[in-house]
Amino acid sequence: MITALTLAASLLVSPAAATKPVTYGKLTIQVPAKWKVKKYRYGLHVLTGGCAKRAAECDGFWVLGKSAVKYAKEGSPYQLDHPYHPSSGVMYCVKDERYWSSPMPSKPSVTGYKPIGDRKAHFTEWKITCSDNGTPTRITYPQRLWYLPTTKLLVVDEFKTPGLATILKSAAWR
Repeated sequence: MITALTLAASLLVSPAAATKPVTYGKLTIQVPAKWKVKKYRYGLHVLTGGCAKRAAECDGFWVLGKSAVKYAKEGSPYQLDHPYHPSSGVMYCVKDERYWSSPMPSKPSVTGYKPIGDRKAHFTEWKITCSDNGTPTRITYPQRLWYLPTTKLLVVDEFKTPGLATILKSAAWR
């Protein structure tokens, strides 16, 4: 009887999550079906959840292409040793638009390589601190970047999206 109840409970609690394919260029990733995707001429914004009241962006991550990589550091091309900062000015704090994301850190907290499908991407994680008129606040967020220099593909995640590394590892290329 206990075994039957345990089996029934496990079937109710853990059904396989539905996914859908998201394609950008030659890359296809499988994401939860409930996530929404907005297309822009320079990439995709995958929205994974809600929007906090004061957030400058909704929870999610970006899959960006060549034009976004070309202007990824204050109007200059993306550089591995700098955070993603496409604006030539100060950017809003992702977590709270009352503040700014500055100053940008000079050293990443994590570097290495992580897969996007069968390809190795440069991986960098930065700890971004939000400031109020130049004074640092307690608000911080991670900026995780996966970069493929040959294809000029950049994935930007500022919400530490759960499962994103696994989603990218399982990506398919055509």
